[in-house]
Amino acid sequence: MTLNADASINYSASAAKIPPLSPERKCDAKGVSAQGPELFSRSYESLQPNPDTRLGGEKVMPGRLESFEDRHNSDMNFLDFPHELRSEILALAVCSPVTPPANVSEGQRDRTDNYRGIWQLPRQTSTALPLLLVNKQINLEVKRILKYAPEIYHVDIMYLKDRGLWTTWSIPQLPRTQYIDCVYATFRPFEPEGELEPRFENSLDFRAADRGPPLGVWSFHFLLSQLFYLGPGFVGSPQEGSVCHYIYKKIVVDVQAPTDGVEHKSLIVNNRDYHKMHSSLGYFANHDNSAFPLEERLVKFMCDFLSILMGLNYHTMNYGVQLLENIQETIEFLVNGKPFRVFDIDARATHLDVGYFGVTPALVEERKLKYKVYKAWIDERRTRMKNGLELEDNRPVGDIM
Repeated sequence: MTLNADASINYSASAAKIPPLSPERKCDAKGVSAQGPELFSRSYESLQPNPDTRLGGEKVMPGRLESFEDRHNSDMNFLDFPHELRSEILALAVCSPVTPPANVSEGQRDRTDNYRGIWQLPRQTSTALPLLLVNKQINLEVKRILKYAPEIYHVDIMYLKDRGLWTTWSIPQLPRTQYIDCVYATFRPFEPEGELEPRFENSLDFRAADRGPPLGVWSFHFLLSQLFYLGPGFVGSPQEGSVCHYIYKKIVVDVQAPTDGVEHKSLIVNNRDYHKMHSSLGYFANHDNSAFPLEERLVKFMCDFLSILMGLNYHTMNYGVQLLENIQETIEFLVNGKPFRVFDIDARATHLDVGYFGVTPALVEERKLKYKVYKAWIDERRTRMKNGLELEDNRPVGDIM
């Protein structure tokens, strides 16, 4: 299972470099142990083409073409497939993303509020669990796939104007360590139409706040910080300490074009309220600029605010440092699968500098001292991150600014 240059994920056993099963011991379809080489040889030979024999072993009259019914009634078992082919099939079944809800009506079922407009499904079971319960042989092969598979997770996020961010995670297994290879997030924008439950109303609010960005902007920040704090699927237990626990090599965000067949007048206001609110949303440039497709407006909105966060200035330092503490390499943005922009977190950490610490002399000196201590700590932490070493979750200083 690999992440290719175009950010598509290859869910295959060969990509995961899964070694062959040990020939010392295997199990048949009923879970009864058998000698590996003998079982494999018998299975492989049963698949060899023979014009006089069907796969089930029944003789076919010479010169008679095998009918569809002959093939359909064959009693060939999945365990009769060569091991390499079984591994490819099982890897696809276990590691491929689950099918997300096709529409808003389907997607609202069973969701619970996870604060700030993030609506989750109940804790999702492992996509591998049903296969682990089939029999001993399949259990053994699936466990080997999980053992050697990279730590890659997928989340589908339905972006509903006014109604929140609805997540659907694909979790083959819980993280083995605090290090995650990649999270691939797909954003799909929807207009809140149809019969939606009232509880979703105004859970993603972009109206101007008294100080700082609107609450809707914090929803996106919370989505990211929960990923650092609780891990993929937000299923981890909160860790003690002032630093988020999980480390991500990269995060890929693919923003898709709407598929709901509705005209989207604005990125952040639903069509029903557009004429009442659009003039008061100058905070969001181009939110209703029809010259840009909606998916481009959404990806630009996310990139603009991530740029502000990565500025690590007087106003954003306390929030932006999470990126340095929990991402090893990059955050990559795509639009419909095509590259849009890359944020190089590693390069930003290498050239970390702060030019403004305020105006009050006493506070300026205090902040400069905190920053000096923090800079030494984050440099050491990132060195350990690159070497895959265990990290402590305690920052030496609290808020820098």
